[in-house]
Amino acid sequence: MQTIYAQVPQNISGDEPASFKDLEIIFSNVLTFALPLLAIVLFLMLIVGGFKFITSGGDQQKTAAAKNAITWAIAGLAFAAMAYLIINTIAALTGQGAIRNFNIYLNR
Repeated sequence: MQTIYAQVPQNISGDEPASFKDLEIIFSNVLTFALPLLAIVLFLMLIVGGFKFITSGGDQQKTAAAKNAITWAIAGLAFAAMAYLIINTIAALTGQGAIRNFNIYLNR
């Protein structure tokens, strides 16, 4: 029986000393974890900011803090979207889709 993977398994086995090539795997794993976490945090910030705004009761300081939280959540969302759009625009204009992947090419 042969094992079939949905994608090539990437792991750091520890059989050999760590190399720069292992950074690809680490960076890929961090991004795979960080992007959904970013979306969750942005959503929660919008919820918290909206809740603070609704419950501010007309208090100027609480209203300003709520607006600040919402503003920074939207700014974070805009920053993440701009980063994604810049990379994809560069890839489309240059025809180099490989920039979407993080690879370390070393002369061996």
